[in-house]
Amino acid sequence: SVDFGINSVAVQPDGKIIIGGGFTTYQGVSRNGIARINVDGTLDTSFTPGTGVNDQVTSVALQSDGKIVLAGYFTTYNGTARSGVARVNTNGTLDVTFIPGSGVNFSVWSASVLTNGQILLGGGFTTYNSVTRRGVALINTNGSLDSSFNPGSVSVNNLVRMAIAQPDGKVVIGGDFTTFNSISRNRIARLNADGTLDTTFNPGTGANSSVMVLAVQPNGKVIVAGSFTTMTGVPRSHIARLLPNGSLDTNFGAGTDNTILAAALQTDGKVVIGGQFVSVNAASNVRLARLLLNDSAPAPTINTFSASGGSASLTWTSAANKIYQVAYTPSLFPASWTALIPNVIATNITASLSDNAPNAMQRWYRVALLPF
Repeated sequence: SVDFGINSVAVQPDGKIIIGGGFTTYQGVSRNGIARINVDGTLDTSFTPGTGVNDQVTSVALQSDGKIVLAGYFTTYNGTARSGVARVNTNGTLDVTFIPGSGVNFSVWSASVLTNGQILLGGGFTTYNSVTRRGVALINTNGSLDSSFNPGSVSVNNLVRMAIAQPDGKVVIGGDFTTFNSISRNRIARLNADGTLDTTFNPGTGANSSVMVLAVQPNGKVIVAGSFTTMTGVPRSHIARLLPNGSLDTNFGAGTDNTILAAALQTDGKVVIGGQFVSVNAASNVRLARLLLNDSAPAPTINTFSASGGSASLTWTSAANKIYQVAYTPSLFPASWTALIPNVIATNITASLSDNAPNAMQRWYRVALLPF
């Protein structure tokens, strides 16, 4: 297949596979750093990247329109200047409508496409198109920098290996850094939608070594994996799970004997991990394993409800450290539910929330255990 390493894989809806890495050939055919493979493993010759990239691709991400975002160490794509980030059409040609200017001044380690089409970058760079952006940047669909996302001139003090966005627009970053804007954050942090530090997410002493990969569950919990052996001061061998407030989820206790380099969530809630390990929880699993996630809890039951002066309050049965969503609808015929923000993280066997809606004629409420 390839003559050198593959760093990133993305599967298209039609089953074809985009690969990015440091390779220069696929099945003996010239393909510098980027190629598309048919469902049977053969090279897709209809995807023609020309001379491709001049250095490694570290991350590939698919847009909803089928275009492909590439990130890495490269400075050109098919002979055209593209420093660290480029977008490619479905046939492999460079998308010239995506103009990153001078791009990044150093490596990009991760690129992810948000639901609104914007692209989140994480890496070792300190500028994007000559504007200061240390380790993390948000760019618009045309390649320009989103100036409303500003992590500050100091930002991280070391490499960001991965940056991913939550559904609420907040951004979780992991890597080798130990501070964010001079505030202690050992290798993991969460940022607000404007790029500032989210102080409601506090991982304590964080990880004692590199965070390589992140995955956010639908319930807001964060899977963290890498080379670390402690998380928040508690022994955790290369993988841990954090609650939405950044504290350690003590219900998740998996461990491996060596570094985890990749993690992906399945739709059924299981997580697949890959890396340099040969055992998981002392059982033999050579470099690839799948973990179960124990998130079961009884469905909530509303205990009390009261309304007065345009505000409503309710309490329900809960389980400690579980996340609940309260939603309302002005009519049950049909019912169109709107979630109240933020979600509630229960600390005991009961939880509560108050809703101030002075202009509401009427509202029905429901409480759901996430994910649902």
